[in-house]
Amino acid sequence: MALPKIETPRHNLTLPVSGLKIQYRPFLVKEQKVLLQAMEMGGEDQIAAAVTDVASACTYRELRIEDLPLADVEYLMLQIRGKSVGETSELIYTCPHCDTKQPVTMSVTDVEVSKPNTEDTIMIYEDVGVKMRPVTYGEVYELSKIESEVERGYAVILASVEKVFDNEQVYTRNDFSNDELKAYLDDLPASTFTKIEQYVSNQPTVQKEMAVKCIHCDKESTYTAKGLSNFFH
Repeated sequence: MALPKIETPRHNLTLPVSGLKIQYRPFLVKEQKVLLQAMEMGGEDQIAAAVTDVASACTYRELRIEDLPLADVEYLMLQIRGKSVGETSELIYTCPHCDTKQPVTMSVTDVEVSKPNTEDTIMIYEDVGVKMRPVTYGEVYELSKIESEVERGYAVILASVEKVFDNEQVYTRNDFSNDELKAYLDDLPASTFTKIEQYVSNQPTVQKEMAVKCIHCDKESTYTAKGLSNFFH
């Protein structure tokens, strides 16, 4: 005899960085196992693959998860987690004054997405400029494989340039290669390149700040949780 069909609820959500309006559902037991196993193994490949697969399934395969900004994917996964196994998570806080460790409980659904007030259009000259964009989840995963920190940082900058324009034409990423863009950026004034670096270093992030009082020394400090691994316990 066939068992009753299980219906999962649909929820509406606006992604904070891209502004996309989507629907999502809680993850299923089999999907939770995939996530927990990936987190337990700790490998970046396993975690990225698990997050991509589960987020795609929970959004009805209507999104390319790897093309979303990193902060959108983290925010989405926390909302899915909240609807699936509960809105609170227990984290371990280490007091910066005495190194005492203690558990703290926080809500994963009211995390904040920082949106630094950094202009995404950077002018090189009066009529020449570049248009920047946040790096995507897929790009972050691929770029994390670059061992050299300097090369990885430069690769993030290359990925973040969406367009180059002047008063006559707009050049998109289909119009030039990474090597051409690198050569172009190498010829920029140092002051302009610094603005590009500032944009890249101020990417939107998902985080939660809490004031925590130490159970040992009684001193209060601000604890900031970032990254999915902090919330998936």
